[in-house]
Amino acid sequence: MGGKVTRVRGGEATEPSRLDWQPAMIPFLVTPLSWVIKVSHISLIRVKIVNPNMDLLKHAVENLAKEMGAEICDSIVNYYGRPVNMRGIVAAIRNNVFHRGVGIMVKDGEVKLKGDFYGVPDKEIENLKLGLVKHYTALATATALRNIGYQVQSTKVKDSIYIKAIAW
Repeated sequence: MGGKVTRVRGGEATEPSRLDWQPAMIPFLVTPLSWVIKVSHISLIRVKIVNPNMDLLKHAVENLAKEMGAEICDSIVNYYGRPVNMRGIVAAIRNNVFHRGVGIMVKDGEVKLKGDFYGVPDKEIENLKLGLVKHYTALATATALRNIGYQVQSTKVKDSIYIKAIAW
């Protein structure tokens, strides 16, 4: 730094010390707001469904969306409203709780929920996971029973799905 700097402290002039000019203070003072990086956290949450049949999974998501009062959508966004990469997403749903949308994907043979869950209560995420497992399991069971010759009838009562299988 060129030139001599004098500070006035309590009415008297003093020489600057080395501690007066700490480099750590300079970036704080000159950092423009445009340098601040805003990051949204996209999570992958594992669901207890492994190696699913894709058609059954899509159908389970449709049934779950009806039950939740959600809509099937073709995109999800992060906290800042920016689109999230939809690669690998089988289906996506959106409702008033999951207002940014949730993608359902299969990665490494496991079903996962993909989305920005900031501000979503953990109980709602758990209910979504359990609902997806319930609907997928009911559909898979009914399909397996049909394949071995049973007539199958599914009934939904409150939060449960009952399957009635009749052999002729």
